[in-house]
Amino acid sequence: MSNPDPKFSTEPRPGSPVRRVLPYLEPSSPVKATTNPGNIRIPGHVKNASARLPDIDVSDFMNLLSPEYDIKTIPESVQSLLTRLLELPKSTKEETLYQPICDLLNACAAHVEEHMKVRGLNHAPLLFVIHADSAPSEHALGTKVRPDLVAVNASAEEIEYYRRTKNIAQQDEQKDGPEEQRKKSKQFVGVPWARLCMTIEVKPMVVKDGGREQAAMYTTYHLIGRPDCVGVFGLCLSPSSFRLYWSDAEGTRITTPMELINGGHLLMQLMWTVRRPARPHTYYDSTIGFMSELPQGSGDANSARRPRLPSGIPVNPTRSRRVNVFVDYKHNLACKDIFLSRTRFYFEHRMLNIAHDYGRSVLPGVPILVEYAVVKDREERFITTCESQWKRLRIVVEGIGETLESCPTIYELLKVLYDLVETHRLLCARGVLHRDISMGNVLWNVHKPPLRKTYQSHEGGVYISRVLDKTQVEDPNKCLCLLADFDNSAFTQGSAKYLDNLKANSVELDPSIEPEEPGNRSSRTGTPMFIARAVSSGRLLQGPGTLPPDLPKVSDKAASLYKAAYKDINVEYPKPTLVPPGPETPPFCHREYHDMESVFWLLVYRLIMWGDGKDELEYDGVHPYLRDFLSHEISSMCHDQRGAWIDQAEFPNLLHSRLRKGPIATLITEMFGIVWPEYALCEGVSVDFVHEAFRRLLINAIVEMDATGEHYAFGEPRGFLKNYSDPVAPATSTHLSTQLGNKRPSDDSRHSSRKRTRH
Repeated sequence: MSNPDPKFSTEPRPGSPVRRVLPYLEPSSPVKATTNPGNIRIPGHVKNASARLPDIDVSDFMNLLSPEYDIKTIPESVQSLLTRLLELPKSTKEETLYQPICDLLNACAAHVEEHMKVRGLNHAPLLFVIHADSAPSEHALGTKVRPDLVAVNASAEEIEYYRRTKNIAQQDEQKDGPEEQRKKSKQFVGVPWARLCMTIEVKPMVVKDGGREQAAMYTTYHLIGRPDCVGVFGLCLSPSSFRLYWSDAEGTRITTPMELINGGHLLMQLMWTVRRPARPHTYYDSTIGFMSELPQGSGDANSARRPRLPSGIPVNPTRSRRVNVFVDYKHNLACKDIFLSRTRFYFEHRMLNIAHDYGRSVLPGVPILVEYAVVKDREERFITTCESQWKRLRIVVEGIGETLESCPTIYELLKVLYDLVETHRLLCARGVLHRDISMGNVLWNVHKPPLRKTYQSHEGGVYISRVLDKTQVEDPNKCLCLLADFDNSAFTQGSAKYLDNLKANSVELDPSIEPEEPGNRSSRTGTPMFIARAVSSGRLLQGPGTLPPDLPKVSDKAASLYKAAYKDINVEYPKPTLVPPGPETPPFCHREYHDMESVFWLLVYRLIMWGDGKDELEYDGVHPYLRDFLSHEISSMCHDQRGAWIDQAEFPNLLHSRLRKGPIATLITEMFGIVWPEYALCEGVSVDFVHEAFRRLLINAIVEMDATGEHYAFGEPRGFLKNYSDPVAPATSTHLSTQLGNKRPSDDSRHSSRKRTRH
């Protein structure tokens, strides 16, 4: 794929040396090198991205699209609607094109959603509706933006509600006088801008301009209306061709026209990208700037290049809460912007302070807080979405990593998980309970951070690199895991030893954080497919109580390494007993072992996806279990479909045939036995029992794989992902609720439960 424009580079571009995150300033504003960075807020503003840039070829524009989804053939449901659109006469009026185009785009979105569902990927509802059916609310700047079609993150039932609300409001206005009409015109009718994810301009073939300027205007205003987006897509479509649009802080880019007859696969890939923005693309945010390190006497800091933080990665682009993360690979920095309701408390920065002993030392495996502030514009106003209660917060941390999909082998993955267990154990000792361990929040720490003198060992913490090589002295606290995203974490007060240590060093806890009692940790917080079963259901696991198995034995091969690292491998844990049934059954709350169950599901997910590039035919019998797991949802009902899986002995049969024997099968089977009991129904279980059990099981598997030399490199995904059939085409009735109502069951419950948070 050609890539002549450096603005579309997929490689991270290094910035200049960083002293502190500074306010965004116009080029004419001087930035003195002597500026005191000690107490700087992080303000900024959203820039009008109306600047016209030259047209680019669609192949270059594809650098904005995700490479994860490459459609080879057009499904019949999409092809039939595409053919119907192409056969329309040239004299067709614009209004007549709305419904056929809406049907085509919804068919593309439906197929991609089913494809994402079977791959176990987070999928937001994406519906295309005619503007007249559900108009966006008035723009924050007072400008009415009325594209022909809009794509929204909402269920069909919600769209129907917005349409009814709009019709009722219009009927009431006809009965009111001018003053009442003026007041009601400012009230919300239609889909909130926070739900709008793409604008579409429709033009007949006879129009000379093809809607180019109009579509560019809509895309630009969409960006202004969504300050929680670093960029937005737009689409201008006729029965014969289409253009894609992209607006960000640098301006609005437009592709050259693409023939529709050959571009169906690009439309489908666009549906994928809207849900999962491309990670390697360079985004720009005009509110982020760095101060260059200049030699003394060099004068104005503007004499040097002042780059923006280069690479932006949008995360969880759904609903009215959006998170954007920008990373600077050279300086190991990440800048996270999040829009939160003023009614929700946000403690991530405080949790990071607790994790690192309030600056006294650094806990490997956890990002280091650099700066935290509310982002304001030049006039000291909050940057909010159109729903004014959502304001923009920014947190800057030191410590970045790669996704677990980047781990080249299962062997390397197990080492990362070992350090994850150790990091989580140390966090629990400090009173920090993460509560959202998932693929997106656990990173592979392959970027070497700057060596800090404050690196210390914590409460006997030893990471896998040191366990395997006790002679390692260059970085004895090297941790292969980086646990991110503490915005759902809870403070549990920590161990008595930790609190006594703080008191002895005259360190006071942040008075704004109150320890959460177990009864207050009953909210369902986590990510589908990785959340613990009891947390997903919101209650204790049902059925007779089961005692956990004995603590696993360290294998003979691993015993010497383990003993050298931890001094004693014969730690005695109290023998648990079952709580007798009765009215005094403990209430449900999120506990330490629930996070460890999330580690188990994370490993299950990566092992299920493992393939060696060869077709295999023996997965038909386990496909229903895989589908239950990969399409898991946090239901509003007190039930989790993963709770009815096959028994422990049969669990390895879910894996690729090459993994069903040997250390991987042993590891997953014994982990299964550790996480399956309901520990709340057992008395005398140590808080770190599951940590110790997982640590022993992982070191056994790692040492065994080291001895055999078989590390199981990740290849092509298994065949059940490649052979997925095309879903049934949605109905194409002109009535919205009939057209879209049966396409996504339980959209509201699925998406509202995507990540449960404290309110």
